[in-house]
Amino acid sequence: MLERLIINNIAIIKDIDISFKEGMNVISGDTGAGKSLVIDSLLLLSGNRAISSLIRHNEKKAYVKAIFKNISKEGIKYLNSLNIFNTDKIEIIRELSLQRNLIKVNDVAINLVELKELAKLLFSVHEQQDTFRLFNEENYFTFIDNDDVILEAKNNYLFAYNDYKEVLNKYNDLENNKKANADKLDFLLYEKKELEELNLIKDEDLKLEKEIAILKNYDLLFNSLRNTYNLLEDKGTCDNLYEGLNNMAKISDIDNKYKNIYNILNDSYYNLADLKSTLYNEIMNFNYDKDELNNLQQRLYDIEKIKEKYHKSVNEIIDYYNNITYEIEKICNYDELLNKIKIELNKAREKLNKIGLKLHDLRKRKALSLQSEVILNASQLELNNVSFKIDFKEIIPNVYYENGLDKIEFLVSFNKGEPLKELTKVASGGEMSRLMLAFKAIEAKTKNYSLMVFDEIDTGVSGEAAKKIANKIKEISKNTQVICITHIAIVAASSDHEYLIYKEEKNEETYAYIKELSMDERVKVIAKMIAGNSITSGAILSAKELLGLN
Repeated sequence: MLERLIINNIAIIKDIDISFKEGMNVISGDTGAGKSLVIDSLLLLSGNRAISSLIRHNEKKAYVKAIFKNISKEGIKYLNSLNIFNTDKIEIIRELSLQRNLIKVNDVAINLVELKELAKLLFSVHEQQDTFRLFNEENYFTFIDNDDVILEAKNNYLFAYNDYKEVLNKYNDLENNKKANADKLDFLLYEKKELEELNLIKDEDLKLEKEIAILKNYDLLFNSLRNTYNLLEDKGTCDNLYEGLNNMAKISDIDNKYKNIYNILNDSYYNLADLKSTLYNEIMNFNYDKDELNNLQQRLYDIEKIKEKYHKSVNEIIDYYNNITYEIEKICNYDELLNKIKIELNKAREKLNKIGLKLHDLRKRKALSLQSEVILNASQLELNNVSFKIDFKEIIPNVYYENGLDKIEFLVSFNKGEPLKELTKVASGGEMSRLMLAFKAIEAKTKNYSLMVFDEIDTGVSGEAAKKIANKIKEISKNTQVICITHIAIVAASSDHEYLIYKEEKNEETYAYIKELSMDERVKVIAKMIAGNSITSGAILSAKELLGLN
């Protein structure tokens, strides 16, 4: 559960620190008081994109901190995979600034992808606009696919789909470019012949420049090597070192300082002997060939010309040669390549069909149980006569979508005797809200969340329907901590804990605050929800009745 939420410099929130409790927590307040900023802050912790405009005016940075406890086994397992092991409580911090953003869990830095994965295991946030997902058939699969087995099958399908698309693109490329490739064959053959005659070697120009530099400086190099060798040989440096080494050997056991001198002389003698040998070999193998220099210079000149012509480096030209060789092979062996890719395409299609049909079967089984659960939960939300069906359209052979083989429609009827129709065409705003809550109630049972957040999921309802919504949220809160933002009195009164968010102006600046309400304060706030700003004695009585105080 979310134990504590700290928000600093987010829009009109300067610094608030909220302690939440188990059960059903309600946040109320006037429009524009800052309730949505609490949701925005939680969404930042779920991995939403951070935008600099969220930072309070005249401030350089902002942050949101949340402390969770009673983490699920899945959450602990994922935290351990991030090398976070002290998980009795976890502290998530997301810091925003104009320069950089920082994410930490228990002082361990993580990235945005890791934060999103962690948040999925901790909590769920329902935003106001989420209800409108029911108006978009593209989102229907999110309700069915909310299952680990289906998600695994969906991932397998996506991998197979991407492989299939890659092979299909190759096949289409061959088909579509047959004539164009034939037209450029002569040009490619000319370039291939030109580059074959040059027979480039990787980094050859760099090696040539080095060899040419050596030959051009032959006299300087040879004389320097020879003179250095002669100095070492003629002046008997090695002999002198050897004689000194013998002298020090006689006294090296007397004292460590003489032993050290002996060791230094010993190393110097053998290093110098090695150096003489190296210099000797260099001199003996050092030859100057004018013809070789001319050949190397001509080779480098030819390479520089081809580099200039193709506007590429030697290594890039070699890669280009390999590419045009493949292009020529494609053109000259078009039918053979096409048949080869067609076989590959058929295999990819068969694999995609197999995985897609498995995903289809899993979805149909899940849809049957989901239909029953939606109807049950909807009936508990004053939708007593609702009929609901997930309609799978007939699978079209060789037609593949990114999320599977299926096209589906949500069909619903809210009245007895009325036929099932497309949800988007018959549902009112209040009916949509209750259906969405029905889906969220199902999700609460299948997902082991620490927290579920509802931002005005009761929009568009009143009377008995509002009471049923309050009861359903209360039911969810028995197993999962709930934070609910509402303007409806019965929902607020049903909560275990109520918080008021409000704003004040100081020194021409606006500040948002939040506080937990006492019972007397709750009566006044709920009465205001009932009667507006002009609170009547009747509204007070109604508020007390809702709170069970009468």
